[in-house]
Amino acid sequence: MPAIRTQGTQLYTVSGPTVVTEIGQIVSIGGLGGARDQIDTTVLTDAERTFLGGFANPGPITLELVFDPVVVNHQLLNTLFANGGIVPWMIAASDGTAAPTATAGQFVALATRSNWRFIGYVADVNLDFSTNEVIRGTVTIQRSGAVTTTARA
Repeated sequence: MPAIRTQGTQLYTVSGPTVVTEIGQIVSIGGLGGARDQIDTTVLTDAERTFLGGFANPGPITLELVFDPVVVNHQLLNTLFANGGIVPWMIAASDGTAAPTATAGQFVALATRSNWRFIGYVADVNLDFSTNEVIRGTVTIQRSGAVTTTARA
């Protein structure tokens, strides 16, 4: 099976009961991981430490984007940061083109395109201004809970 190209990957959020908004001009998305806590089970008779895996720690998602303060979807990122509320997010891969839909403020399952769904809040919107460059932004979304992965049918 061929690899899925990153070109054409899109990020969406649910911004109303049935409103899905694409966050455009993204250069990269990273951080779908998150390490587990360690539960120390070492006892006095052990020669080395022993551990069990504990809770998974949802890691932060980092978005790099070309930021434009006029773009409504980029204004939404600032609004979500100010509100601090947890909202649904979806990363949709380039192995399909269907846009997701929402009902009751949640994504409807999308089977025609590989996707990763999670909930989280915008923890930071950081802008960078450099010489001979465009305004770039780094947005951090703190996940809350697990990532649900759906492979294209």
